[in-house]
Amino acid sequence: MPNGELAAGLSEALAAFVVASPAHVPPRARTLFDAGLAALERTTPIGNELTAALAFYGAPPQARVVGPGSLRAGALVAAHANGAAFAGDPAIGEAAAVVAAALAGGDLAEAEEPRIVAAIAIGCEVAARVRRSVTLDPAWDAASVVAIFGATAAAAHVFALEQAQARDALGLAATQATGLALARGTTGGAAASGKAASDALEAALLARHGFTSAPASIEGRRGFAALMAGDFAPQVVLTGLGEEWTA
Repeated sequence: MPNGELAAGLSEALAAFVVASPAHVPPRARTLFDAGLAALERTTPIGNELTAALAFYGAPPQARVVGPGSLRAGALVAAHANGAAFAGDPAIGEAAAVVAAALAGGDLAEAEEPRIVAAIAIGCEVAARVRRSVTLDPAWDAASVVAIFGATAAAAHVFALEQAQARDALGLAATQATGLALARGTTGGAAASGKAASDALEAALLARHGFTSAPASIEGRRGFAALMAGDFAPQVVLTGLGEEWTA
C-alpha cells in the first residue's frame, strides 16, 4: 500500500490519541514531571537571559522559571525560558519542550497533577513516533524538529481540547517545526527547545480559540513530512498508537 494511503488520517489519529484519557501512563512520565518541578526551583543563566531578552512580551523579569500558579501573564515567555533551561538538565534532556509546555499549559488550565503527567506521556509518545517516522537531512536536528509536535500534544491534552481542535493545534505547530543540527550544544540550540515549547503552547491556545489549520498538515501532499523528510514511514506513527507506549 502506498505511503499516501497509509498516511491518510494520520493527523486525525494523533489528535484522537492526544485528547484521550489513558488508563495508565509509563513511569517515565512521572519521573519527567518531578524533574521538571525540581528544575523550576533552580536558577539557570540561559533562563534568566531569555526572559530578559523577551521582556517586551510583557512578562516580568521574575517570570523566568516559576512554579504552579504564577505563569498567567508570561506563560509563553516562561515556557520558552523553561524549555531552554530544561534542555540542559540531564534528567529531562530531549523531553524539555514537552515538559515545559505541559507545566505551563497545566498551570494556565489549572489542570490536576495526573492530567499534567498524562500530558507529558502523550507528548513524549507523539514526539518519539513522529521522529522515528521521518528520515531528515542531516542538517536538521531531528529532536528539535519534532519537539514541537510532542509539546503541542502535551499542551492540547492539559487544555482538554476537542479532537478537531487538537488536530488544528498540531497543524498550526507543523508550520513552525524547525531546528538546525549545527546548533546542538550551543545556547541557541537550547533556546530552540524553549521556542518549541512556547510555539506549541501558542498553537494549542490558538486552536482553543478557533484558529484552524489544514486537516493533514503532517502527512498531506504538501505537509510537514513531504517538505522536510526524505523518507516517511507513517506506519511507525500509527501502529499500536493508543495501545502501547514506545517512548
